[in-house]
Amino acid sequence: MGKGLPQRLRQLRKSQHVSQRTLSELCGLSRNAVARYESGERTPTILTLATLADFLGVTVDDLAGRAKSPGACDFSERSVRAGGEAAE
Repeated sequence: MGKGLPQRLRQLRKSQHVSQRTLSELCGLSRNAVARYESGERTPTILTLATLADFLGVTVDDLAGRAKSPGACDFSERSVRAGGEAAE
């Protein structure tokens, strides 16, 4: 796995030249929320994570620093056609 959420959030925010205060205001968060997420003191809700990811132009997985692991499940249509079965 790559960088965790705190580091990745900081990296993406800084690469877009956005202050913590501006990001929090534009995403409807309290003034200190972004600082707490970047320090690892707090973890955002999934809704907040999605809002931050949308603003930063990345996926939630990318923001969280989650890389697809080699053994991860693949439920794509191509995989199912190749002989796998998707559970209902």
